[in-house]
Amino acid sequence: MLKVTPSLNNAHLGKNQLRVPKTTTMAQVWVVDSNCFIHIGSMAPDGFINDLATVLKEGSNGLYVTPGVHDEVRTVRFQRWYDKPNLLDKMRDLLITVTIDEEEVRELASKIGEKASPQDVDLSLMILASKMSMEGRKVTLVSDDFKMTTTGDKINLNFDTCPPSTFLQRLADLGSRGQRTRLRSLSRRVRAAEMRYAISRAGQYDIQAKLTWMVNSLLTSQTTSTPTIKGENVSNERKMIGALLRSINGEVVKKSMLKKLGKLPNVCAPVATLDEYLASMSSDGSSDDIQQEYDAAANILSEVLEKT
Repeated sequence: MLKVTPSLNNAHLGKNQLRVPKTTTMAQVWVVDSNCFIHIGSMAPDGFINDLATVLKEGSNGLYVTPGVHDEVRTVRFQRWYDKPNLLDKMRDLLITVTIDEEEVRELASKIGEKASPQDVDLSLMILASKMSMEGRKVTLVSDDFKMTTTGDKINLNFDTCPPSTFLQRLADLGSRGQRTRLRSLSRRVRAAEMRYAISRAGQYDIQAKLTWMVNSLLTSQTTSTPTIKGENVSNERKMIGALLRSINGEVVKKSMLKKLGKLPNVCAPVATLDEYLASMSSDGSSDDIQQEYDAAANILSEVLEKT
């Protein structure tokens, strides 16, 4: 059984109790790492806490952390707010803090291997997410640290992952019109920062795998669709992708297909800017200044991400 830390949060709960929202559908549990809070502190507008609290309550969502996260973000402030208040002071009532035994952290680190193992705080979050998933919760670990995703998959910890930008996007989808607008705007800014950071670390890990994971997490639908035959599903998916590409390129697309695509053509339209730049690079031949071309492409990518 997981143990809530009374000194940090939920002091009125029993030692071995977790508050589970009573709802007719399975509540979504978010286990959130320090990087997500750092992004929020840097970019969230005034009023973010009110939006977050309302969305979490109405969607029966819960935000879970471990004590190590408190330690790592204790000096983080809301940079865009008047007087720049401390982030933890404002968010503490929304967080459920759970202690993970140090022995469990050491055991997981040993199982993973010293070189491949994430930091202890990250390991505690992975253990928390895995335990809650085994209890039948719908759990997503929120982190832009790709190592936590790959490591969790390798040792079958059985939880989903997504970067902070996708977490904010999914919360936006649960909110009112105004909340959706504000949270999606924040999600786009965070996504651009995530992409810039990923590109800057291109020589240190498999950037293609990380970018694919980030994009796939954003595209993953939260709704349950009607089951279809696998071959038919793949065929329809290819048709829709082809129609989306034609729409972005300004070609004629059937009205029935446009209806299925919904808002995707408008949302994805800015991607054409990046395609045009890459096409011009190919037609112009090799560049004498690779770093300049790299920086230009990174800037265009950031602009595209902030618009999509």
